[in-house]
Amino acid sequence: MSFLANGSELARKGAFFSRAPMLTFDRTGTLIDVNAACRELMGKDIAGCRGYGPDVLMDRLRPRLDGSLFDGATSRLYRRRPTANGILRTDELSPSVATCRYRSRRFGDVAMRAVELSCVETETGRHSGSVLNLFIDEIADGPGYEAALLKRWRHEMMWDVYAASYDQILPQLPFYAEVVERHYRRMADAGIAKILDVGAGTGNVAVRLLSDGKDVTVVDNSRSMLEKFHAKIDGLPVSKLAVIEDTAEQLPHIADGSFDGVTVLLAFFDMDDPYLALNEAVRVLKPGGTLIATDPKQQFDVDELMRAAEQALRDKGLLAQRGEAWRRIQSVAPIVDQVIQDHHHENGRSEHRADWSAETLLARLAELGFSDLSFTDSHLGNCATIAGIKPGQTAVPVPPAGTAGR
Repeated sequence: MSFLANGSELARKGAFFSRAPMLTFDRTGTLIDVNAACRELMGKDIAGCRGYGPDVLMDRLRPRLDGSLFDGATSRLYRRRPTANGILRTDELSPSVATCRYRSRRFGDVAMRAVELSCVETETGRHSGSVLNLFIDEIADGPGYEAALLKRWRHEMMWDVYAASYDQILPQLPFYAEVVERHYRRMADAGIAKILDVGAGTGNVAVRLLSDGKDVTVVDNSRSMLEKFHAKIDGLPVSKLAVIEDTAEQLPHIADGSFDGVTVLLAFFDMDDPYLALNEAVRVLKPGGTLIATDPKQQFDVDELMRAAEQALRDKGLLAQRGEAWRRIQSVAPIVDQVIQDHHHENGRSEHRADWSAETLLARLAELGFSDLSFTDSHLGNCATIAGIKPGQTAVPVPPAGTAGR
C-alpha cells in the first residue's frame, strides 16, 4: 500500500514515476515501496529490501555506499523515535538530510543527498510514514541513466496499459487458455502443496490453485497486475496466500527449499536478469520439486499471434464488444516484442543481459541437473513450456559468466 493511504491513484502513480529516486516507509519504518527511478539506479542492490526496515536496507547497500542514507541525529526512521499517539511534534517536521556516494553497477559513481520527509494524514494529523528522496547531484554516466530511466518508465506504463485489458482478452484466446491449463494441472498434483508463482500477473494460475486449497506465494513487480489479482481473491482462502510485490531476481526473505512447485508463466523474458531469477526459483524449490515455465522461443512472431488473437475474438463475436481492450493490447504488443527481441540479441535495458529464450531455459535446467525435462510448444509454436524435476542436491551452480544482471 502506498504511504498516501487516503490519497488518489494519480498521486500514487506520480510518486512511482517521480524523477527523483524515492523509497517509501510506513509508520513502523518498514520499506513498502521503491519507485521506478530508484529501481533503475540501484538495480538488484535494492531488490528484496521491501518488507524490512532501514537497517536491512543499509546492510544491503553498504558494500556500494560511502556514507549513509540517514542522518544519525535527525532521522526519524533510523533512530525510530517514538511519537505519542502518532502525532508529530513541530520539531519533527523538518526534513532530515544526509549526503552519500553510491557506486552504481551500471552508471558509475553517484553523489546524492538523501532527504527524509515525514508524512502526515491530513484528516487526523497522525504520522503515516516517511519518504526518502535521493537527489542526484553528480552521476558518472548521466546520459546513460537518463536513457535507461526513460525506457523503464515506458516499460512500466506498458504494463499499466496491458493490465487494464489483460483479463478481457487473453483468457478468450485458445493458445493462452491452453498454457494456463497446462501450468495449473502440473501444479495441481496432490504431492505439490506449497507453490511459488513467479510473475503471477493477474493471477490466472494462482487463483485456481488457491481455490484448490494450495498454499500459494505470488511474486510480481507490476502493481497494476497485482491490483487486478487482488480483485479476484474475495472468498478464497487468503490465509494460504502471500504476495510479494518485487523483482524475482532476489528473494532473500524466502528460505532454500521452501516450495514443492514453482510456476513461471511468461515472466522470465521480461526480467532484467532471467538467469538470476531462474537460480532463485531453483534455490527456493525443494529437491524433487517441480518447476514449470513458459517463455518465448528464439523464433518469435508477434504478428502471427496478434492475427490469431484477432481471429479468435472475431470467431467468438467479441471483437466489437471488447474493441477498446483489444486496441490497448495492440498498442503494447510492439513493446512486448521489443523486450523479447532485446533478450534474444543481448541489446536490452542492461548491458549485462544475456541471450535468453525458451531454448536457453531448457539448456540451463539440463545444466542444473533437472530430470524428466519436457519441451512443449505453445502459442502457435512461438513459445514453449518447459517442465522438470529438481535433483536431490541443495546447492545451485553459479550462473554462466556474464549473466549476473543488474
